[in-house]
Amino acid sequence: MRIQRARQTGQRCGNSKRDELIPRDIDAHGFRCDAVVPDGHDRTARAGIDEVQNDEERDENKYKAQPEGGASRHAGDALCTVDDHIACLVQVQRKRVLQRNMEAGRISADIEGIEQVFDDLTKGQRYDGKIVAAQAQDRADRQELTDPDSFTMILLGDPQGYTKYDINQPLFDLCTAWIADNVDHLNIKAVLCTGDLVEQNENIVLNRKMLNQTSREMWEAASHALARLDGKVPYIVSPGNHDYGYRKAENSRTCFPDYFPFERNPAWRDVCVATYPNRNGDISLENAAFAFDDPAWGGLLVVTTEFLPRDEVLDWAAALIDKPEYRDRKVIFMTHAFLHERSAKRIEKNSYELTPGNTGAEIWRKLIEPSPNIRMVVCGHTGKPGDYEDAVAYRVDKNRAGHDVHQMMFNVQILGGGWEGNGGDGWIRILEFLPDGRTVRVMTYSPLFALSPTTRQHAWLTEEGNQFTFEFRQR
Repeated sequence: MRIQRARQTGQRCGNSKRDELIPRDIDAHGFRCDAVVPDGHDRTARAGIDEVQNDEERDENKYKAQPEGGASRHAGDALCTVDDHIACLVQVQRKRVLQRNMEAGRISADIEGIEQVFDDLTKGQRYDGKIVAAQAQDRADRQELTDPDSFTMILLGDPQGYTKYDINQPLFDLCTAWIADNVDHLNIKAVLCTGDLVEQNENIVLNRKMLNQTSREMWEAASHALARLDGKVPYIVSPGNHDYGYRKAENSRTCFPDYFPFERNPAWRDVCVATYPNRNGDISLENAAFAFDDPAWGGLLVVTTEFLPRDEVLDWAAALIDKPEYRDRKVIFMTHAFLHERSAKRIEKNSYELTPGNTGAEIWRKLIEPSPNIRMVVCGHTGKPGDYEDAVAYRVDKNRAGHDVHQMMFNVQILGGGWEGNGGDGWIRILEFLPDGRTVRVMTYSPLFALSPTTRQHAWLTEEGNQFTFEFRQR
């Protein structure tokens, strides 16, 4: 057995700069390995191992020195020689057994210690496999449910302002990282996104007055941010006008199905219950339905649609929500463009080349008003630089069955400095569904401001249009 003191970085235990003793060629537990003796114990280890080795070498030399022809000289000498021979063998074997037991015990203890270190490090492992501190982060503004039996859905307003500038993209990452961190803590069932993931769907010529990323770079940024949610929670997107055509819905071309195929997020598998082909005849999540269940709320169904949904898409949605298995579910309908900011008037005019399609007013008349189980509408799209009220809208109307239909618009892209600002100051909406089965609490919150004790007092928008409560009332 050889003793070596570790001096290279890769041989140090825990990358310590202190020297270590490494007994080599030890046969312990049936494998050969280098056992590391931690610094501070090397004197004891060296003395013990040296003593064992010296004794073993002395006994082996003594054994080898015995005269092989002693029996032919004298019978007494032969008998003595045999006795000495056996005694030497016994002594050597005893010392070898003792050595193995000592080293096996030391290695067993070292292995247990190393396994404990790896267990501790694994608890501090990041999503990318890198090791971080095992202790939990001391968050500046940890959010709590108002009732532990509630569940939430998180609403992301149009993120195009984040993805069109490379310097803004980390803010979108922060939003989705915060959501991923709170999936269990806030019992998040789904993430709803109002669309316009990019500023331009397919363009490589950079207009420096409004972006510094190509379309591919913007799609990759959106995909990277939402990848934090893959396998953790279903996210549901209503593609917007900027997600189609070349710059803004000149035609039906879209990269959305390429970056967000069904297979990428395992969390979709158990909740996606229906899809309808997009304008190009492809099956994608542009027109899709997702079912959720809750003991207090019963069944919920979220239906999302393409930008300016065609008549056949509205017909598909109407037939779907009227099926026996979904007829008694509360339906949340999502589409990109539906309400104007502040006034909450429904959009009546289509100013885009993409046709055919239905505006907000037509969607209300053809689908929402006649459907007794659509109880909520979520959209984005509109807004202008100004006050926070210029980025939101809310109204409630009764459908033909006499039930309230709550309609909200949320578009963060003009917050945080206007059209060419930081993309939205990290604002998201937390929709808390209380366990009474009818009340929804709406909160507008920024993980960006909440992350630091210095700015956490700015982490909430409390104006009437940003913090409110509504109920799913029956007629």
